[in-house]
Amino acid sequence: MLGHHHPVNFHLKVLRHLRMTSPRLKVVIDASEDPFPFQTAEDMKSPTLRGEERAGAAEQDRREKKLSQQIDRLITLVENRNVAVAMRKNTSIPEVMRVVESLPGAEPGSKLWFFATRLFLSQEKREMFCTIKDPNLKVQWLNYELAEK
Repeated sequence: MLGHHHPVNFHLKVLRHLRMTSPRLKVVIDASEDPFPFQTAEDMKSPTLRGEERAGAAEQDRREKKLSQQIDRLITLVENRNVAVAMRKNTSIPEVMRVVESLPGAEPGSKLWFFATRLFLSQEKREMFCTIKDPNLKVQWLNYELAEK
């Protein structure tokens, strides 16, 4: 009979294959070898050893969680630094003064322009100026700062 296997021989072949390919699986070919066939290596460990492994696994989980949190904080720190650096790059004195010169009433040589040359010596003031998007509001803010001085 072609393709027909004797059930016992087929099972023995499967069991031998499992024994060779799955070292964690204790495969018993002869029932007289072990009354509990197909136990995993995990099942054969003492309860104390399994408890220690669970405790070790829990400690490993805590370490991994802590490391993950530290990595998240580091990423946040780097992202915030990159935003700050990008903000500063766009707030150099020459760049800010180019924007001032384009504003109505703040042409080079005007009172507002001269005021801006002093005001923008402060990085903080340059950053605030750059956060204002509307050109009319920029002029109003400069006039407000001038009135406060």
